[in-house]
Amino acid sequence: MNDGPRHWLCSNRLAVSLPDRLARLLARALDRLDQLLRGHLPHETWVRYQRRLDGADAAPAEVELSPLDDATIAALETHAWRDHPQIRTALRLWKQNLRSAFVWREHGEPLCMQWLFGEQDNARLRRLPSWAGMYPPIPAGCGQVENILVLPKGLRRPGGAATPFAHAMYAEAYARGIRRLITHIHEDNTAAHRWAARTGWSAYGTIRRYRFELPLLRGYCLYVHSSLPSKAQRDTAANAPAPLGGSSPPLPR
Repeated sequence: MNDGPRHWLCSNRLAVSLPDRLARLLARALDRLDQLLRGHLPHETWVRYQRRLDGADAAPAEVELSPLDDATIAALETHAWRDHPQIRTALRLWKQNLRSAFVWREHGEPLCMQWLFGEQDNARLRRLPSWAGMYPPIPAGCGQVENILVLPKGLRRPGGAATPFAHAMYAEAYARGIRRLITHIHEDNTAAHRWAARTGWSAYGTIRRYRFELPLLRGYCLYVHSSLPSKAQRDTAANAPAPLGGSSPPLPR
């Protein structure tokens, strides 16, 4: 399976793959530019995660996935949580004709839902009116899970709905020929990072979204997708105990 390029420079209209050396130079240049502009180049950071699928992830017996449909979207539009960021994202993705999403229902009521993007969604993702830069082309054999949403009934379920739903999504992806999943989590979402570690995800880099606050460029965004480890990942690796034999553990990629 081809994992595709490791580094990307994206805007909301283009996506350019970068070799390792150029990715390192670009990261240093943008950090330097941020210092020179003194706050006029604010940025946010997400951690990139990947998960290999080997067919061992059987769907939990209690979880039955079904495709997301117009009726569920209509219900979300009038839901008490309709202003929740994840519901707004779900409605926006559906409006842009991105329909590769699944929902877990129990007695007709949705518990949890999430998108599963693949190579076939690349063209639609590039046409997103905003945030398209978060999605470089997805290579063949790879899938991207996006915007997991646990609804009130799922939150009330003993143990929560998110983990069994996630394992059902892994099985669904594998059945569709996907052998590697990717996703991203905002660096400040500590609970989500802990959950990702519990459910088999490995961090392998970062996404930085730079927003220009300058005349002529105001509101323009650049997205740097890097498989270079973040400072937090480097610190974790440096502080980890060495395995038997004394060699240092490899940095995440």
